[in-house]
Formats: sequence, structure tokens, C-alpha cells
Amino acid sequence: MFFLRKYHLMAFLILFSLCLGKNYNFSAKPKNSPEINSLHWKHSATNSAFDINGIEVDILNWRVAADSRESVQVELLNPIWDFIGWNDNELVLPNIIKINDPVNYRGAPTIYIQVSPWRIIGNQIEALTSGEISISVEPVDFPRIYSHPFLLNDNDYKLSKSSTSETQYLIISPSYLASAAQALADMHADSVEVDFQLNTEVVIVENIATDPTNNDIREYIITKILDNSDLKFLLLFGDEIDIPPLFKEYLDIDGNTQRYPSDDFYTTIDDDNLFSGDPQLASGRIPVNNESDALIVVDKIKQYENSIKQQIKKRIEVNKTSELLKQIATNLTKEQFSDSVNIKNFLSQYPELKLNDGKEGYTIKINSKKFEVDYNQNNYSLASMFFDYVKILNKLYISIQDAEIKLISRKNQLSDKINDKKAEILNQSNTVVRKKLWYEKFRWFITSDGLLAIGGKDATSNDILIKRHTEENDLIFHAEIHGSPFFVLKGGKPDMENSIYEVGQSVISFSKAWKEGLSSIKAYWVNKNQVKLSAPSGMSMGKGSFMIEGKRNYIKNLDVKLAVGIKIENQNMLILSGSPQAIKKNAISGVIIVYDNSKLSDGAKKIKNELYKNLNPKYLPLLKELSIDDIIRAMPSGGIRILDSF
Repeated sequence: MFFLRKYHLMAFLILFSLCLGKNYNFSAKPKNSPEINSLHWKHSATNSAFDINGIEVDILNWRVAADSRESVQVELLNPIWDFIGWNDNELVLPNIIKINDPVNYRGAPTIYIQVSPWRIIGNQIEALTSGEISISVEPVDFPRIYSHPFLLNDNDYKLSKSSTSETQYLIISPSYLASAAQALADMHADSVEVDFQLNTEVVIVENIATDPTNNDIREYIITKILDNSDLKFLLLFGDEIDIPPLFKEYLDIDGNTQRYPSDDFYTTIDDDNLFSGDPQLASGRIPVNNESDALIVVDKIKQYENSIKQQIKKRIEVNKTSELLKQIATNLTKEQFSDSVNIKNFLSQYPELKLNDGKEGYTIKINSKKFEVDYNQNNYSLASMFFDYVKILNKLYISIQDAEIKLISRKNQLSDKINDKKAEILNQSNTVVRKKLWYEKFRWFITSDGLLAIGGKDATSNDILIKRHTEENDLIFHAEIHGSPFFVLKGGKPDMENSIYEVGQSVISFSKAWKEGLSSIKAYWVNKNQVKLSAPSGMSMGKGSFMIEGKRNYIKNLDVKLAVGIKIENQNMLILSGSPQAIKKNAISGVIIVYDNSKLSDGAKKIKNELYKNLNPKYLPLLKELSIDDIIRAMPSGGIRILDSF
């Protein structure tokens, strides 16, 4: 039985300690009413889920550092169970409370605790709708060299960058998302509160293996885990194409083979127990597939973290000021003062207060607040003034706290959206995931001469395309405009006029010319030996830029226009985009598009609708599996207008 952990994307409390005996209490009351359907039993008070016959069942799951079951006690107090549905599938649920024997987890004896908020009475399914879960753990006297988000007795010491020089947070990313992944890593390393800063490392997928499989990536991660006991977190930065999920196969109630995906399988160490072992790291995924979306997600995370950080600082400052003024006001009322000089002498013992004399009185400044005080004002009047301001600060504290809670809620909503997107790409239990062709990571199409044309999507993919996937007999294309990708015509020859025209039209249409609304510009092609990968001495080039030497072979009279089409290959639907002339010849259905000032997603929906109208009915089931994101990947950066369809 495999447990799916519901980790928050950025968990920070990582601890290393000698454990103290403690009691822990958790509410079993869900925020939303429990729901059950054929795919998921949902209970909002839970933190985990497990799979029974293809149904995801929410449960509560914890672990404690302990060396015997007798040292752990779990009770369900004042439970209320409500009818939720009928057990039509004859499911067998685990016990409501389950305490496992201790196992060795990263060098320490660990006990797993499971509480199920579901029970079956007769044929009726009941859900736990109220109650409290009480867990008590006896003291332990052994050191623990690991931590875990579900580990209860771990609140004695916060692990931070200062405690180790080893990697604590590992991010796996394809090269074209490296800058966004590094920005997120830098935030965790430097920008968050000092107590929560972690040593981060970004590892590029392509550096793990030439054409890495999910097992190649898993083997790399497992090696990292075995070599580094300080490693706690794993983030997979990319979608299922760049970092394919691992699938567990099982038989459903009808005897059919199903597949259950989870990124937790990447960190289960025992190969013989891959799909039911315990994940060694808290793992998450940000399922983006282009640099623009990746940077947007990271920027939002950074904004929320910085805003929350500022609110926390403001709240602490307000509370500190309030407590200080309350103390000063209380002390003012406990003593007798003969005149303002004595009062000022008393106030001068507080370095937080700045006193300045005037003609008829003096000012007291604390932070940005200034009090105007008359020389004749007695200590009780001054104390009353402070107490009145404390009331204002207390109201301000509550409003700051409310704003902080709203920000945390918005950050969690972003996390939920990311997790929903992750679930969308991972929960393909009944679908065999096709291994993507290497060139599907780029822009690509087949020319009318039957040659493969491949284009970069950004500076990073331009760099990879030219350096890794270009051979001596290839032709390289570029538009005569700043902000153009490179395209490569595999096996191209100078006399292939149709293919040269088609790649030329594609390279200008995927350039900045599209977004600028230009109707026509020139492109050129060169041989591979004319492209210099490094700049001359004393000069520099940005990533994805190259020096061109010698004659440029210009292609004129090119229209900024594209086609998006679908091609069936081995019962799989592939989406390709490029010159209309080439797409018409190789696609079974397609649309011709030009630039329009509209939303990219709206254009993608229109394209899918047109493809649907023109497609042979026998291929419609395959089209339904094609997502809007798949179409967006094939589109240029900017809105579109459909000119024609075929």
C-alpha cells in the first residue's frame, strides 16, 4: 500500500535533536464536508492519501522517533461519524488507528501512525466529522540525524544553512528552465528569514544522462540521498515531458491493469520495495513547460514570501512597541514625579524613546510615532496617552495579522493550483505515457521534402539546439531581426528550395516579428562551419547567441504566417507547427494563423475547436487527450487570428 504525501511546496522546519516526551492533539473536524466518488474519497482534515483499487483515499499519517510501539499511545476522543455513502465496490479499509512496529529510517528507529477518517459499518460508509486525535510519545534518548514534515517529536532545533555545508534542498530542472529554478533556489538560500535559509542546489536534467529516463533521474537522486544525510527536500521543476513520473502498476477490482503515478517514488530507496517503501525526502513538483510561465510562478512565490516576511516584521514591531509602551505606562502610574524633569529622567532610561525639548513642551518619539507633551502634563496624563496609543496598536496588530493570514491563504491557493496542475499531469492511471521524441522539446515540423526542421524556444534551447543537435550536413537559419530563434534543417541542402523557404518562413514567424505585428521580413541560412560557438577574445556573447562568419544566404518575400496541425503516428497524436506549406502536406488537420492582439489561451482554444471540426471522426478520441497546454507549446509568443483551416 503506497501513501501519497500532501506536502506543502515549501516546507521549512527541518530539525535535528534529542527528543523530549510530548503530547500532540489534532482536530479531526474537516473544514469542508467529506465527499466520496469513484476516484477520490476527500476529507479536508487529512494530510495523506493511499490507493485502494484505484481510489485515492484520504487519511491522517504521522511518524515519531521511537524504539517501541509501547512508547506511543494514540486515542480518538469524542468522535462523531456521519453516513456518507454506500460501499458498492466492497472495499476493505484498514483499521481506524494503526501503529506500526519501529523501522530504521535514515539511521533512527521510527514508528508510523495512521488514522483513517473512514469506516464501513455493514454496507454503509461513514466519515469522521468531529473529534480529536491525541498522540503521546515517551521521551527517547537516542540522537536523530534526520527530519521529516510528518515527524512529530522534532521541535527542538531548526536546521539552517549554518548547521551544514551540504545540500539540503535539491532542485531538478531541464536546462531551459534553469534560470527560473536558480531564482527559486536563491530565494531559499538568501531571501527568506535567516532561520529558514537552506543550502540549495540546482541540477540540470541533461547533465544526469544524455537522454535521461525517469529511472536515470531516480538513480541520481538515490545516490544523492545515500551520500548526504542533510538532504531533506526535492523539487522537480518541469512537467511530465522533461521529468517523467514513475508509475506503479496494479490490478483493479475487475482484474484490469492500472497505473498509479507519484513523484514520491523517486525517493524510495529500496528497489525491491520501490512502490510501497517510505519516501526519504519531502518532494514536490512545479509542472511548468516554458521559461515564461516558470518565471511567473517563481516571481509569485517570491512576492508572497517577501510580503509575508514584511507583514511578520511589521507585526513583531507593532507588538514590541505596544508591550513597551504598556510597560512604561504601567510604571508611570506606580511612581510619584514632582515635575516634568523627573518624568523625562524616568523616560530617558528607555533607549527606544527619543526625547526632544521645545518651548512649551517636549516630544517623545518611538519609531514613527511622535507624542507632544506639555511641561505641565503629569505622569498619569502621560500614561493615559500611552495606554490610548496601545489600544490603537492592538487594533493595528489585528489588521496586520489578518493581512498576513490572507497572504498565506493566497500563497496556499497558488500551491493548490500548482498541485492541481501536478495532479492533472500525473494522474494518468489508465493511460500509457508515450515516450516523447527528443525533438519534441523544441519547435519542430516536417518539411514538404520530408526533412526534420527544429527550432529553439528561448536562449537556453537555442544554445542546446546548436551545440548538441547540429551536425555538419545541417543548415542553420536565423531571422534578420533581434529576438529570433535559431532553426536547424536536418540534412538540408542548398538546392532544396521548398524546405529552405518553409524553414525561413517558420524562423521569422517564431521571432519577435510576430509580436510586433510585422507582415514580412527576411531570413538567412548558413552552414554549420560558419557558426562560431564562442566570441573572439575581448568580446562576449549571451546564452543562445552565436557569431556568424562568411556569406549569409538570404531568403526574401517571406510572410509572417504559421500553421498548427496534428499528425498521427503509431496511434499517437503529435502536434506540430511551422510554415503552412509544410504543415498542409504532413498534417491530417490544421489551421493557418497570423498575429492578433488577443490572449494566448483564447487562441489555443479556438485552434482546438477548429481542429475538432475538420478531423476525421475516428481520431476524435485522440484529440480529446490533447490539452490546451499542448497547443500553446506549439504557438508563437503572442495572440493569434485564424485565417483558414484544413
